[in-house]
Amino acid sequence: MTWYRQRPRSRWRLALLPPCRIASTKPLLLVYQVSRGWTADLPRKTPSLTENEGALLALVSRAEPVTSYQIAKAYEQSPVSNFSTSRGKLYPMIRRLREAGLLRASLIKGDGRKTERLATTDKGRAALREWIKDIRPALLLPEDPLRTRLQSIDLLPRGEQVAWVARLKVSLLEKLDQVEAYGRSVSGPYHELVHDNAVRSIRGRMDWLDLVLHHLVVDRDEHD
Repeated sequence: MTWYRQRPRSRWRLALLPPCRIASTKPLLLVYQVSRGWTADLPRKTPSLTENEGALLALVSRAEPVTSYQIAKAYEQSPVSNFSTSRGKLYPMIRRLREAGLLRASLIKGDGRKTERLATTDKGRAALREWIKDIRPALLLPEDPLRTRLQSIDLLPRGEQVAWVARLKVSLLEKLDQVEAYGRSVSGPYHELVHDNAVRSIRGRMDWLDLVLHHLVVDRDEHD
């Protein structure tokens, strides 16, 4: 047990907590100062980031120092749909990360508009490292709105089902062109691998739609 020296004019108490089953079976005694709050530097858990917070913090870490406006432009230009976050959602998220001590801001000297540049803090980089290592179950098979819609496609007439697949194929081809153009205009760590993942994802969905179309047209005709 660690004892803490009593400061002048301060009152101390002992708090008896339930046994900790992980580290020890003995009750843990914590000393705290009633008048001034906690005085012991207890281990603090690294903040857990959501996927949106992690993506934003990672973007700042790669481009820092960067302004909020530059972050918003990067989101607007990205062909990835979940990056198309409105500024009404983006700026509050930046504010939350700052309040949590994960981002710090510094004024640009000589800027009359008092523009601030953002950068990650040590605490922010620690949270980002934990976010990178956190392989959550949701990452292994992400939700797919197209897959969900397919399960109810029998509500549509045959012609509308085929038209749905055809419209998706055209949209994916347009998205593929957009991703290819975007890939030629940006650079960054592991850019080629990141770009390859995006291209393969789109092409994989297009191949899957070919299977869907074959089932809707060929397989059904054989069973009718």
